[in-house]
Amino acid sequence: MGQAIIAVLGLILAKLILDVVKENISSSKKTSSPGPIIDLGDTWVDLSEISSRQRESLLSKEEILLFQMLDSILVNSNYQVFPKVRLADLLTPNPNIPNRAEYKRRLRERVVDLLIVEKQNLKPLLLILTKGWQNKKAEPDQLSIQSIETAGLRYLIIKLDDLPSSSSLLKKLREAGLNI
Repeated sequence: MGQAIIAVLGLILAKLILDVVKENISSSKKTSSPGPIIDLGDTWVDLSEISSRQRESLLSKEEILLFQMLDSILVNSNYQVFPKVRLADLLTPNPNIPNRAEYKRRLRERVVDLLIVEKQNLKPLLLILTKGWQNKKAEPDQLSIQSIETAGLRYLIIKLDDLPSSSSLLKKLREAGLNI
């Protein structure tokens, strides 16, 4: 009977030693360094071969005309117009949506052609999306429209190849809720 008690105590001791070893192994894995961080940011291209040139303008000729019309309409108002604002600067995806990271990436790729904000606090009020002009600019995409609508932002779509007159544009801005 004494041998049975020694055998049971031996098994218990072996189990305790095994548990301690397993705990040490798992804790050392948690605290070990993952290794050096390697920045691959610019390795996709030979930087000595980079060549850029400045664009003639931030906007096309038609977009400049629209911007100037808006700017002159808003000159003595509480509003300001800005060109080329990323949707990611205007919208934040809800944290619990599926594929949130991909959605955020796609928002960073999309741009609002013109944005009207309150001067005092730069609150976005009206987004201007353009389309047309000799088939160079397609319709605003559904992701942009759906994102803008679910955020509760107001927007106008203006054809660049058929720009409204200043009075017609003023009417559209008022219908969109601007107090001009």
